[in-house]
Amino acid sequence: MTNRTSGRTQRGSALLCTLVLVVSCAALAAAMIRKNIATKLEYDARWGAAQRLYLARSGVAEAYLRIRGGSNPVLGSSSSPVACGDGAYYVEAVKNADDSYTLTSRGRFGGSWASVRSVVRDVAVPVFDHALYAGNSSADPNYTLSFGGTGTQADLVSGDVYSGGNLTVAGDATSTGTLRAAGAITGGSGVTGIVQPGPTLADQLYETNNGCDVAAQFAAVTVKTYNALGGDAYQVPATNLAHIFRKNPTDRSTEYTATAKNDYFLEDPYQTMSTSQIPDAAHSSPIALNSGATSGNKIVYYIDGNLWIHNRNIMSFKFTHPDSTGVQVTFVVRGNVYISDNIIRENAALDGVAIIALKDSAVSDSGNINFGDTSFGTLEQMDAFMYAENNFLDTNLNASGSAHISVNGTMSAGNQISIQRDYGGSHTRMDLNFDDRVENDTLVLPG
Repeated sequence: MTNRTSGRTQRGSALLCTLVLVVSCAALAAAMIRKNIATKLEYDARWGAAQRLYLARSGVAEAYLRIRGGSNPVLGSSSSPVACGDGAYYVEAVKNADDSYTLTSRGRFGGSWASVRSVVRDVAVPVFDHALYAGNSSADPNYTLSFGGTGTQADLVSGDVYSGGNLTVAGDATSTGTLRAAGAITGGSGVTGIVQPGPTLADQLYETNNGCDVAAQFAAVTVKTYNALGGDAYQVPATNLAHIFRKNPTDRSTEYTATAKNDYFLEDPYQTMSTSQIPDAAHSSPIALNSGATSGNKIVYYIDGNLWIHNRNIMSFKFTHPDSTGVQVTFVVRGNVYISDNIIRENAALDGVAIIALKDSAVSDSGNINFGDTSFGTLEQMDAFMYAENNFLDTNLNASGSAHISVNGTMSAGNQISIQRDYGGSHTRMDLNFDDRVENDTLVLPG
C-alpha cells in the first residue's frame, strides 16, 4: 500500500528548503546591493572631494602663472567661477607687503566646494617691474644703490626701487614707490631681506628670435659712404630694415676706438636731420621704421656689437611709423650700449622702446648700459625701458653737463646701477617716472 502522507511530507520539506534558500539568497543579494550602494556612495564622495581639491589646486596653479606673467591673479568669482571640465573654480588674491600673494582658491564639483590657500611669490622678477632695479648678481657685500641731491636738484623716483645690496636715499631725494633691498635701507623706510633674482634673458635666444639681425645685414657692406650725420660710415639701402643704423662712422672713431666689437650708431641717413636744441618730439630727428613695403615696427632689432645713441650734430631722436597703434620696438645688444642723446616718444600713450644689453661671453666688459653725456651734457630726456644684464652706469659728470635728466620708463641692471652725477658742488637731478604700461599689460613690447 502506498504511503501518500509520507510523499506529501517530503514534497513540503523540499519546498520549505527551497523557500528558505530563496529568502536567504534574497537577503544576501540585498545585503550585497546595500554594500555596493554604500561603497559607490563612499567612492563618489571621495571622488567628488578629490575633484574639488584638484580644481582648487588648478586655480592656484593658474593664478601663479599669471603672477609670473605679470598679470592679475584674481580668477572668476563665487557667482561666476571659471569652468573646468565638469567643475569650476575661482581664486581670490591679496598682495602682501613683501610682494608675495596670498591665494585662496575654491573648487566646485557636484554642488559642493573645497578650498586651498597658498602663499606664493614670483622669484623671477620681470625686467620692467621696477623704476630702479639693481640685482647685484655678483653678490658684492659692499654694493649700495644710492640717489640724492638737495633742494631743487634732488632726485625724484616715482616707482618701486630694488637693490640686491644696500639702498641709500640721501639729501632731499624722494621715492614715491616701495623701497626694497637685500641689505640695509638708509634714509628711507622699506622692506629689507628681500632677494629678487633677475631674469635669464639668454633663454629668449634673441640671436635667432628677432626681426632684424643688424650685423648680418651689414656683413656684405664693404664701402663707406659720407653723410651729413657725421663722417664716412657703412650704410645699407633705405629698403633694408637695418637702414636706421650707421656702422663705425669716422667722425666718432675716437669714442669707440677702444671697444671690442663693431659699433652701430642709431641714426637714419635717409631722413632730414634736425639740429634743434629743443628736447621735444617736434624738434627731434626722425628714425623711420618703415622700409618701403617692409615694416620695421613691432620687431626686435638684434645687434651683435655695440649700440650708440650719440651724434655730434643731433640732440634728440624720435621713432616714426604710420601704424595708428603706435611704435613698439626692442633693441637687444650683445655688447654695450652708450646713450648720450635723447630718445623722445612721439605718442606718449602708444609708443614704447626697450633697450636691452646682454653679456658676451667672449668680452669680459659687456652687457652694460653707459648712460650720460660727460662731454657735451646734451642728455636730458630718455623715454625707454632700459635693462643691462651686467651694469647700468649712470654718469653725467661735467661742469657743463645737464642739470636735469628725465627718464620715462625704467632703469634696471642684473648686477649694479652706479649713479654718479655729482660734480664739485653741483648735482645733476634725475626724475625717474616709472612707466607701468608693460607691467599692467597695456603695452606689449616685442621680445
